[in-house]
Amino acid sequence: MQIAVGFGKGQIREFSLQGFAQAYKFQMAMVHNSLKILQREGYLEFTEEVDSPSRIFFTVSRDELYRFQVANGRYDDFVKLVLRSYTGLFSGYVSVDEDLLAKRSGINKEQVYNYLIHLRKSKVIDYVPKNRTPFVYFSKERISVDRLKISKENYDVRKKEYAARINSVIEYASGDAKCRSQILMEYFGDTDAPPCGTCDVCKAKEQMQITDFEFEAIGKRIRKIIEKPCSYENLLLKLQGDQQKMRMVIKWLLDNKKIIYRVDNCLEWSS
Repeated sequence: MQIAVGFGKGQIREFSLQGFAQAYKFQMAMVHNSLKILQREGYLEFTEEVDSPSRIFFTVSRDELYRFQVANGRYDDFVKLVLRSYTGLFSGYVSVDEDLLAKRSGINKEQVYNYLIHLRKSKVIDYVPKNRTPFVYFSKERISVDRLKISKENYDVRKKEYAARINSVIEYASGDAKCRSQILMEYFGDTDAPPCGTCDVCKAKEQMQITDFEFEAIGKRIRKIIEKPCSYENLLLKLQGDQQKMRMVIKWLLDNKKIIYRVDNCLEWSS
């Protein structure tokens, strides 16, 4: 991005993940994860917005801006309009709407764009037009690689998240207690998806002539009861309801090693 060490604070640069990865022969996933780690440490902010709004930031002081307005009367009204329409323009990047500025100024959008480009060329503002390219915002000056520090806390968080993703894949591939479609939907944040009824897990439960709701409810009761291990007979005594269904669920849990027999012949939940 051609930013020297010690510079760049407050700047925004477009950033193509694919282009960067290809140029330096990195895997895109590694580049993406590295950016996220740097973001956690506060060195920069990386946005993956697919439709980021236009942004402007006044790079001159108010006195310098006034002198520019006096020397360039053609742009005076437009600069005043921008200042009236938005706040915080001297302290950081602010999202702007060219259509709104065009409507308020009585000129077309193309003219608004040309005004903003001229102000950028005159080094009055930094203008980042609306685009579909991710960008990086430098919240600090760029530092040399040997001064980069990754905290143990953030490293542990990344490690925990990675382990959770791996475990989710393993559960999806080898789990036999929960609908595979539900597992997949939960991975993407949908925790209320109903059972699909067509995966191997759902079909196995269907053959038992027991609904998914019943199976889950009985399973939770069994797990609660055997928090304190007990015999098969005592478990059945403590389970109220259709004994045939209770036996079928217990058998399924035993067959799939969700519950196991201890050496004292008591049942416990498999960890």
